[in-house]
Amino acid sequence: MKKFIISILILFIAYQLGGITEGGEEGKHDRNIGQAEVAKTVGHEKDSDNTLYNQAIIDFQSGNYSSALDKFRMILQQEPDESPRKEKVLRCIADCHFFLGLKGNNNDLLSAVDFYKNILQKYPGSRGENAVALYRVAKSYAALNFYYEAKREYENLYALYPESSYVPESVFRMGEMLYKSKKFGDAAEKFEEYIRKFPEGEYIKTAYFNLGDCYSQIHQEEKADRWYQGALKRWPDLGNIPEDILLNLGFHYFKSQKYPDTLKIFFFYINVYPESESYKEVLFVIARSFMELGQLSLSLKMFSILTEKFPNSREATESAIIMANIGVKKPGMKLPFYFHGMQNYRDPLKTYNDTLARSPSGEYSEELLFQKGFVLYKKGRYKESFDTCGRLLRQFPQGKYRGEAFKYFLATTELLVDENYAKGDYPAVSEIYFKSRENGLISGDYFKMAYKMGDSLRRVGLYDEAMEVFEKLLKTCGSITDRHKTILAIADVDCERGNYENVERVLKQLSITSLDTDRRLTPRGGKSRYKMKAMVKPVESEGNIEKHVNRILGNVYFKKGQFDKAAQAYAKVLDSGVGIEGMAVVYRNYAECLKMMKSLSMAINNYQKAIEVYNRESQKYPINVMTDSYRGIGDCLLEEKKYPEAISMYKQSLTKSDKSTEGLWSIYNMGQGYVELRNSEMADKTFSELKNKGGEGFWSTLADYALREYSWNDKYTASQN
Repeated sequence: MKKFIISILILFIAYQLGGITEGGEEGKHDRNIGQAEVAKTVGHEKDSDNTLYNQAIIDFQSGNYSSALDKFRMILQQEPDESPRKEKVLRCIADCHFFLGLKGNNNDLLSAVDFYKNILQKYPGSRGENAVALYRVAKSYAALNFYYEAKREYENLYALYPESSYVPESVFRMGEMLYKSKKFGDAAEKFEEYIRKFPEGEYIKTAYFNLGDCYSQIHQEEKADRWYQGALKRWPDLGNIPEDILLNLGFHYFKSQKYPDTLKIFFFYINVYPESESYKEVLFVIARSFMELGQLSLSLKMFSILTEKFPNSREATESAIIMANIGVKKPGMKLPFYFHGMQNYRDPLKTYNDTLARSPSGEYSEELLFQKGFVLYKKGRYKESFDTCGRLLRQFPQGKYRGEAFKYFLATTELLVDENYAKGDYPAVSEIYFKSRENGLISGDYFKMAYKMGDSLRRVGLYDEAMEVFEKLLKTCGSITDRHKTILAIADVDCERGNYENVERVLKQLSITSLDTDRRLTPRGGKSRYKMKAMVKPVESEGNIEKHVNRILGNVYFKKGQFDKAAQAYAKVLDSGVGIEGMAVVYRNYAECLKMMKSLSMAINNYQKAIEVYNRESQKYPINVMTDSYRGIGDCLLEEKKYPEAISMYKQSLTKSDKSTEGLWSIYNMGQGYVELRNSEMADKTFSELKNKGGEGFWSTLADYALREYSWNDKYTASQN
């Protein structure tokens, strides 16, 4: 019942389109040679002098070629070379092989060719018989699909026997052999020659249609249309057009984007030839034509029929993909649930995934990856879209979807970098860099994104990779502002790598007019190598550049242990009260310098500012900025003998980080605070905790020493009292 409904559906749609006529018998293309050709056989008459010969002729004329061949072979063995009957027998043997070969035996065709060629060489005077022999040589080659050889023999026939009745067909067949060899331009010339010389010839209709197809194949659409229209005007009944020509006509209309004409031809075709090998391909083109006409519902129905009728075909796979693509383009259409394959329309992503799983590197994989990446992008699943488009670009570096895929890859990369950088997930940004580094994104064209990648690499300690990014940006960035920002980033990386000598060289590339040739970024009265050269006025605020220079130089001095110089450099960053990026670190480092210089009150104040900035922008900083600041305040308070306050700060420094060396020092200092407070219980507990967390070795020894020192002091103090 279901198949019947489908057939009715096809007929109904065809009727709605109009133009389908009652089909007649297929126009017979001259593929086989039947009784008419046998009648053309020359010299196959009975001979009253030889009974065996007469029996062989009877077998031959009745189509019993194998029996006739055996008899002719026996006769040949008995005939002397000079016998006039021998030529007849040889031709009969060649003809037997020829007709047996046309039934499907290629060896017989090859034997026929050999016999005919020997006959043509040995008996050149028999023009009528030789024209037939040469024609059958050409016919044998054509049946063997030896198109070049067949064309050559048809040409020989045309040249040697111009009076032969085979000449018109030879001209047509030359065109046919060229067509089958895909030499469509040369084939068109031969078909036109046939039409011109033999306008009422036996193959005139086929020549017209073939000529249209030749021009269609070489993309001369106007000529193709002219010949096709001429043919249809002369032979309008589709039922009398051979199947292969009808197919070519339908495909021409589809290729020419004449979709209504395509549907007219192919709906007729599938109703007349329901068992054709081309049926599924024709169904596919019908569905595609509906899609191109914007009739998506009908298109989906035809794809549904195809996937159900030919589930394992190439066309079914393509149909499923296109149904999914329609689902992406126009979701939500109301369609009957019982139509086969509608899940492809309703869940495109599953279709793409399933097809890729079956054939991850198959012929559809590039398109599938692109469509999947696009769908994921539309759904806001940017990480998955990024991975999918990245896979496409790696797998198909010169693919036809590369340009479009790169757009979505770039868009998702920018989104992911911005999102992760904003929340301080620098490892995630670094991972994105490694996945995208081969796609040309590290360029001044994408400066903001590339800079964030380089900065993230720096923050996670991948200094070589960060330097590679910044050096590429320095070569490709277009604005002075971007150039200054990149130079500062390179100086930061050199500073963090300990390449202090290189920082001066890098910073000299900056153009800061506010720093004249006599101004030095060092403490008053001191000496420095870091002397800035005045250059052209930059676009970026000179004040901000100067602050960054002082920040970097402060870091250099700080890492080298020159705390007084570092403090003066950091102070210049803080002079105006206007902050720059990285202020939490500046406040913390400045506080560290002040602590080392015994300016404890100022140190505490700057540690607190570091904590304030950290709390506002915690995603931008590593946690040790906060823990170091609490610990630094604790150290200052301990130095000022404010033990309860110091212990409180040390505890806060341990809330998020108590396994590092600095954390163990915090525990030790807490213990010292309890000692000073004469809180033996908490001192014992704290030093025990230090031994437990520090393990054997230094920390255990230090804890034991502190406990012994504490016990001795306690006893000594008691004895003094």
